Amino acid sequence: MIIRVRGDAAVLEEIDNLRALKVVAPVTLRGAPAFALAIAAAGRPDGEAVWVSEQWLRDQAGEQPTAWTVDFEKMLAFAEAKGWRDEAAKAVRAHMVWQD
Repeated sequence: MIIRVRGDAAVLEEIDNLRALKVVAPVTLRGAPAFALAIAAAGRPDGEAVWVSEQWLRDQAGEQPTAWTVDFEKMLAFAEAKGWRDEAAKAVRAHMVWQD
């Protein structure tokens, strides 16, 4: 899954790719308050990562077949095993990719 920052909002792309999770944003937003505002609905920045709301991911993915939901839960379990899940906040860690 890719969370792409466009303008002042974040959109979810590659919904069926449950083997990767990253946030892609223009390098011009690096360290800028505008980035935090653009990503706020999806999650919160944390250095070179973003803690993404699991509910936001589900909402953006829309209605999906049962198989997708099973795979999504597997992705979350994998992230938890790696320390990339905040169970209390219901968030999963996505790494940042800054693009020119």
